[in-house]
Amino acid sequence: MNDKLKYIPEIDGLRAIAVILVVFYHLKIPFFSGGFLGVDIFFVISGYLITKIIYHNYDNKNFNFFNFLIKRIKRLFPALLFILLIVVSFGYLILSPVDYVKVVKSAISSFFFISNFYYWSESNYFDQINEFKSLVHTWSLGIEMSFYLIIPFIILFFKKLNKKTILSIIISFLILTTIVCLYINSKGPVIENNSLGGIFFGKYISDTLFYLIPFRLYEFFFGVILFYLPKQNFNKFNKQIFFILGLVLIFISLVIIKPNLELQIIFTIPCLIGSAIIIHFRDAEHFNFILKNRISVFIGLISYSLYLIHWPIITLYKYIKVDKLILSEKLIILAISILLSFVSLKIIEKPFRSELKKIKILILTFLSIIFLSLSSITILNEGFVDRLTYEQKKILTNEKKLIQPCEKIFSKNKNIKEKICLNGNENDLDILMLGDSNNMMWFEPFKNLSEKKSLNVVAYKHICENFPNESIKYCNEIRTDAKILIVGHTWFRYQETSTLDEQAVNWINNIKEIKKNKNLSEIRKILIFGQIPFLKSDNLNYQSCYLKPKNFSDNRKCDLFYEKQLANEKFFNDTKILNDKLNIYGKELIAQDFEFLFIDPIKTLCKNNTCKQIHNSKVLFRNNNHLSNYGSQYVYDQNKDIIENFLFPNNL
Repeated sequence: MNDKLKYIPEIDGLRAIAVILVVFYHLKIPFFSGGFLGVDIFFVISGYLITKIIYHNYDNKNFNFFNFLIKRIKRLFPALLFILLIVVSFGYLILSPVDYVKVVKSAISSFFFISNFYYWSESNYFDQINEFKSLVHTWSLGIEMSFYLIIPFIILFFKKLNKKTILSIIISFLILTTIVCLYINSKGPVIENNSLGGIFFGKYISDTLFYLIPFRLYEFFFGVILFYLPKQNFNKFNKQIFFILGLVLIFISLVIIKPNLELQIIFTIPCLIGSAIIIHFRDAEHFNFILKNRISVFIGLISYSLYLIHWPIITLYKYIKVDKLILSEKLIILAISILLSFVSLKIIEKPFRSELKKIKILILTFLSIIFLSLSSITILNEGFVDRLTYEQKKILTNEKKLIQPCEKIFSKNKNIKEKICLNGNENDLDILMLGDSNNMMWFEPFKNLSEKKSLNVVAYKHICENFPNESIKYCNEIRTDAKILIVGHTWFRYQETSTLDEQAVNWINNIKEIKKNKNLSEIRKILIFGQIPFLKSDNLNYQSCYLKPKNFSDNRKCDLFYEKQLANEKFFNDTKILNDKLNIYGKELIAQDFEFLFIDPIKTLCKNNTCKQIHNSKVLFRNNNHLSNYGSQYVYDQNKDIIENFLFPNNL
């Protein structure tokens, strides 16, 4: 017996729901902010079908691990290779050299089904930077392949047990996994365990739970468990009730879940249970027409190609356009994605699922060699810099200074969880910098200052209950004799319901409380850098826009776009007002106990809603909410006399 079991149209209907959720989520269709749950539904379906295939082949003494993997690869690889070639080819025409190299590296990881590990080491799936990572969605294929490697041995073990024992094991595993994930999540934001050679140390917990198979395996088991459930004779009415319940549970998860929610696993479980219920009661009359109708089945049949194709189209088009997608563009992208997915199903997926004859193997081998060769050449040539103009090449020579604020290291203080920026001796500080990532971006000018004056400076991020979000009064994570405190932060939160006045007072009072902290009793001077001009939308970052190849490059278009965004966004004016209020309350409250100085970056960078993006062929912004090293140094230099006279009045 082979693994080609009886076709189940309802499964394709459920696949249709899953892929529609994902596509609508990526297209930012209203009410689908939880659409990433579609991937979880795919995992449940995979758990059920793969268990069924393996079990029957074991039962008929026809299971071969190598053949099993070959069939899975035949199912996944040809369409994936097609997409990788398309992305790498179009990337040459569209992407900046830096972005092109990143996409190519991610494509190689996708080729070997390890992109989940690649992205785990890089970033958070929901960060705005992922809006332009054309292959970030292939992380799920890495999870799938890991499952294929594990599940045959689990099924073989289960074959030795009775169904009651198996059910007990699976239920215990699901409960244990949930508890472990919740426990690990509570230890955030980063892992501090040095076991296994320290490969997990310093990694973000949210990324680890999202990308790695040990924390995703339980989702497949919501499908696996269906195969071992005892047969029950439910009447037609009860089947329909359960089927509706499954749909309702998926809907509940869709409504309540959002990206970056804490304890996200709890909000995912209704969707997983609902998906399992729908599969189990797929023969419910009347209501199962939702899954069995021609449209649902068609979308289910193209679901794999649609999943692969839609995201690269969205990201590459947005990369060209820069601006937000309008409804008509979203509909066109959806239509093109469906059309290409149908073509992929007919000429790639179906032909390669059948017997792999020599000609098919030769085609796949040839295309694989082409892909790997192109990818290697791209990396060796640093993304083909010659595609740029002379002016762009000058900007690119400074790219390394635009990426990270420093070469981050781990603190010697075990209480500090996240990597730090340090120049000099951490145990003998002169300047202490606190805040979030917007604090770290100010490190460059103070590193240069500390080298000039032989000072020790450190920048910490997300410590003391994420100060200054909370008061520093009871913070005991750090103890220092530093006399200078510099605070940088994302001060303006456009989601806030409190008034700007209330926000400013809260921030300043939290900072003022430093006078009550004995561990920081030597602080004498407090310098605050206000909010920088930023865009709340997920648009292309500045350097990517300015470094697109000649045919797609229009720097004036970039200037006009960002200027338009700033001018049209109400919160830009609010940020200016908030900065003024931070300065006013700082002088009223902080200056009672400390020497105080406030620097407003907006007044340095912007005039009449027009903000500088480039100066001396160097990009001032690292992304939409952070200055580059050059940008922070530029703001410092424009205020140098004020800052240094404040910090060292006797040394000038």
